[in-house]
Amino acid sequence: MDKPLRNPIVQQFTPFAILATATPTPLLAGIPSANRSSLYVTIAFSIIPSGNPAIIGDSSVSPALSNGQWITPGVVTRWRIINERQLYEVQGPLVDSFQCVADAIPIVVWDLSAIFLAASINQLVGITVYPEMFA
Repeated sequence: MDKPLRNPIVQQFTPFAILATATPTPLLAGIPSANRSSLYVTIAFSIIPSGNPAIIGDSSVSPALSNGQWITPGVVTRWRIINERQLYEVQGPLVDSFQCVADAIPIVVWDLSAIFLAASINQLVGITVYPEMFA
């Protein structure tokens, strides 16, 4: 069997920065056009090695309470969702043959309006988001 020609697709990404302060700031502040249909499945956070730590969490995140995940300066923190790929090219002929309804497997994505940053000492945090390319 001949292998099919696979055209390369370039992975997209969007870098931005947010100033983490004592008041929690949503990631959406750094990329206001983002929404669930942006399909962001990976988020990378970084702080320069000489910087101060920041914390990631929900709207109640607080450095004093330590109720989130800390970002260590000089170390990249990555949040990644791995979705199973829906094989439409296989599913299509089966659905046609059996005349049934296709299963729609939902895709899990990050909601940037629900993720917040905070820090005891003001700190600029570099963030890069990566969308799912095969949804």
